[in-house]
Amino acid sequence: MFVTLRDFAQGLPERAPQAEPSHLWKFIADRLKVQNLAFVAEPLHDKLERGQVVVLLDGLDEIPSQRQRTFIRAAITVFARRYQDCRIVVTCRTLSYQDPAWQLINFHSFTLAPFTEEQIDQFISAWYGELARLGNVKPESVEGTTQHLQEAVRRPDLWRLASNPLLLTAMALVHTHKGQLPDARALLYEETIDILLWRWEQLKVSGEEDIPRLRSLLR
Repeated sequence: MFVTLRDFAQGLPERAPQAEPSHLWKFIADRLKVQNLAFVAEPLHDKLERGQVVVLLDGLDEIPSQRQRTFIRAAITVFARRYQDCRIVVTCRTLSYQDPAWQLINFHSFTLAPFTEEQIDQFISAWYGELARLGNVKPESVEGTTQHLQEAVRRPDLWRLASNPLLLTAMALVHTHKGQLPDARALLYEETIDILLWRWEQLKVSGEEDIPRLRSLLR
């Protein structure tokens, strides 16, 4: 069960009450309802009671205000205590979680392991395989583009970044839309931001038929 904590925070009242397990559950049930999945709520709650759900709470560090953060930390704590037989995983950026104000009570801390060389190659292969499946790249070009990116990330200035899943995703984005990777790390960041800004620009265009392709915008 996946929950984006930023979305949970947006629905909180100005004066949040004392946190109870029902607050997080109500948010989950409401999300199911708006997606015409209200019938899932009861069996899902039964699974929670039996300890048969893995709950993934994403983005603790993306909650904007201290007031919301305090409430949501408390809401997670009481929810975890209520459904203590379930596995509950909360994600947060490492730097933010070093601040005691972000830390959760009675939760063990783990740091995401870096990719191995084999996993880096596997990620790149899966990336272009999925793009081919979606029709965004030609199937006959997959092998060549995959090999090209696998070799490009091995440049000394980029290789030490490639083990980070987020930065490897950034490299794959740039390579997909530009056909190559820049030689310097700073240029990689610049081009990643460029792509993300244009992607946001896409979303501002009204009407799906009018949305320009990202590649056209980048040109």
